Amino acid sequence: MQRAKVLTVLLYASLLVALINTMAAWRRTAILEATWKSNPDELSARWVARQIDALGPKPGSIALLLSHRNPNAIWFDYRLHYLVLPWNFDLFWDVLPQNSSRQFELLIAYGAAQTQPIPPGWRLVGRAQRASLYASSSYHGFSLRPQRPSSLFSLSLSAFFGLVSLGVLVIGGWCALRVVSPTRVMATWWGELAVSHLVGAAMLACCVSPIAFATGYLALWEGYAGLVVGVLASWAGTRIFSNRQPKACSRCIETTVSCFAQERLLSILAWGVLGIALCVTVWQGLALGIDWDGYSIWQLKAKAFVTLGGSLGILHDQNHFFYAHLDYPLLVPLQTWWTCAHAGAYSECWVQCIGLLFTVDILVLFADFGLRFIGRTPSVVGCALLLAMPVFGHMALSGFADVPLAAYLLATGIGVVLTLLGEQGALWVTGWLFAGLTLTKNEGLAADLAMLLAFLYCTRDRRHLRRQGLVLWPGFLLFAYLPWTTMKHRWHLTSDLFVPGVLQRAANHTLPHLLTILSEWTLHLLQIGPWYPAWGLLCVWIIVGLLCRGARAQEMARFFALVALLLLAFDSGVYLITPHNLHWHIATSMDRLLLQVAPLLLLTAFWVCFGNLRQDSPS
Repeated sequence: MQRAKVLTVLLYASLLVALINTMAAWRRTAILEATWKSNPDELSARWVARQIDALGPKPGSIALLLSHRNPNAIWFDYRLHYLVLPWNFDLFWDVLPQNSSRQFELLIAYGAAQTQPIPPGWRLVGRAQRASLYASSSYHGFSLRPQRPSSLFSLSLSAFFGLVSLGVLVIGGWCALRVVSPTRVMATWWGELAVSHLVGAAMLACCVSPIAFATGYLALWEGYAGLVVGVLASWAGTRIFSNRQPKACSRCIETTVSCFAQERLLSILAWGVLGIALCVTVWQGLALGIDWDGYSIWQLKAKAFVTLGGSLGILHDQNHFFYAHLDYPLLVPLQTWWTCAHAGAYSECWVQCIGLLFTVDILVLFADFGLRFIGRTPSVVGCALLLAMPVFGHMALSGFADVPLAAYLLATGIGVVLTLLGEQGALWVTGWLFAGLTLTKNEGLAADLAMLLAFLYCTRDRRHLRRQGLVLWPGFLLFAYLPWTTMKHRWHLTSDLFVPGVLQRAANHTLPHLLTILSEWTLHLLQIGPWYPAWGLLCVWIIVGLLCRGARAQEMARFFALVALLLLAFDSGVYLITPHNLHWHIATSMDRLLLQVAPLLLLTAFWVCFGNLRQDSPS
């Protein structure tokens, strides 16, 4: 009883901190929006992109002149690459070649480069705050065409087909679930829909990649063929593994036991915080658009796939897109390509809709699992605490791949736990989730390894289940990753982490760097709020979870905790061998790495605290 009172007070305190952090995120968004809308670099880049787009379907070859005197010059280069797609340009620093007016039809000069002497043969077209556009004297096709807004009918038709594409993924994933298990794998129908979307996206990325690599381009028929192949593979594989599959034992939602004196009030407050956090999250996306990694890495590839008619040329164009981490997996860009190709054009609105969908997947999976083992009120509170984290709300609609990775990490962990509990069909469904986790980010491989090691630990006395998992799940990993690895080798795509001498450098600085990394992990988790990244009381819940004692809830939650611990250890290893400045690398990535495991950490703490509390409560 005393423990229930302590947990109730902690829930109230967590909701209060979450509300304060959400209000701070709203204020931060307002400041960033005002700064972004008046940013002369952004305004100039957009002006140049509009001018080039107005020149028609073939604006001609383009040159960009930058100056080393501008600290934001390289940012302007990256941003302009994204905005002017499908067109490309060649980059020059400080000086143009003398015959440039014969080689190029258009010239963009940025910042201090505008004061450089322009060789003869160019005429000024227009000027923005920090950029000028020139046309070659020999360019006779120069004429700006009027840009007409799309009609309401065309926008409605585009929205309809875009939503249909998302529905196709959900239906494909649902069909794969149904051939695996005639009854629900998850506890609720909405949990089943979330898993269906993740499985459908994983099947799309796994099955379309080999076809696209063989043909050299992406096409919608390849996506549909991939989904059909994924469903048929699920049906065939299930027949192999189903004969000796254990029967379901955990599908039913446990009878709700009231553990709190003011449970109804807690639930109302949690729903209120969740609603406010959702509104702030959507507003952040609408106000700020997609962010740095979105337009320089993930959505850059997606836009190139859409605007270049499915061509994969960007993946081996290291001359122009060396900064875009071309070695990164393609699940997120392929998801955007799939939807935008159905809609008829690339749009950042679809990027943000897909990000919001992955965000909802996380919340739904957290709530679905919570209804089984934690209770209704703690589940709602947990969802509110997650969405109220400013870093979560910022990344949700920014075009990054971290929220999709967090969704696959949470879903795969839940799938492994349901497999350990004997849920029918969970073994095969988890295989597709492993594949999706692999193809989302490079960190997915480390997450796969962490999952398998934790699974080995939890099946020490269950050799048959261990054998099934170690045969099936690595098979999915190979099926997902081998085609992409083959193409990376063919196109000479390598990670920026693996450079000569990196291991020797890491060995020389292991101890001081390790102490720095551990201290940064601790300091990040202790940033309760209200300013970014503001993790709320996540660190308090982790400590309380470690102090709680219980039988089965703690035993099964140990799997989640082990996965999170191993994944953080692997991330620390990456920091140890990084060729970049360690402090810069930590400052630009640690919030995203913690975001990936935050849902898993919070679910683990809640399962230990409230799962044991439910078991100890009288029925």
